[in-house]
Amino acid sequence: MSSLKEKLSKKNIFIIVIIITIIISAIIIINFNTSKNSSKVKSKSGLKDIYAIATTVSIKGNDNGVESFLELAENKSISFESEDMKNCLNITPDHISQNSEYQIFKFKDTAETYIICDNIIYKIGNNKRERGTTSFALADINNDDKLELFYTYTWKVSDRTNSNVSYFDPEAKKEYGINKNYSDMNIVLVKNKEELCIYDATFSRDESYVDFNLNAKLEKDVIINENGVIKPMERVLFEDLFSNEKNK
Repeated sequence: MSSLKEKLSKKNIFIIVIIITIIISAIIIINFNTSKNSSKVKSKSGLKDIYAIATTVSIKGNDNGVESFLELAENKSISFESEDMKNCLNITPDHISQNSEYQIFKFKDTAETYIICDNIIYKIGNNKRERGTTSFALADINNDDKLELFYTYTWKVSDRTNSNVSYFDPEAKKEYGINKNYSDMNIVLVKNKEELCIYDATFSRDESYVDFNLNAKLEKDVIINENGVIKPMERVLFEDLFSNEKNK
């Protein structure tokens, strides 16, 4: 009789162990799938490490680091469109300098913009017959654990103002466009709902190419990473994409 009780007890323990194992395995699988889906959505929406303004861009050039920048340019035999180096000013916004090593310099007469990345100078944006760069943001949208420098800029062709967004990839050391033109419009980069967005904007102060305030008005697009391509997408399409990813 005792032997039978022992057998039943061992059998019950064995069953309990199996049940517990099944429950633990199910929890692990659910957590893995949740994490996997979350990663997909995060990659698509570009939710990782975003530093940008919330409403108003305020640019006011200063002399910080200008002398060192010009010395580096001279040592590297870099020539500028501007003929007067006194026109060169540092326009690096606080949210850029506080969260990265990027330094941004712009000439107030020609609107040409340069950055320093890893002690190398790169020209960014198109300043042809217009004001050049107007706003900046940091975001790791390609999920390589390095912050890309995003920026808006305006240029003119046939007396028509065009606004665009590009980004500098610190890994590739190259400038990339997001392949969308915003005609007859000023735009700014804005952090909204934990995404990096493009808004149309108006000036509330416009003293020069290196001294202005630009106010965000209406959202135009969300910048996303879709299958490795960084691109703009309208909010309604983005929400559909986000919803579909969550349901996978």
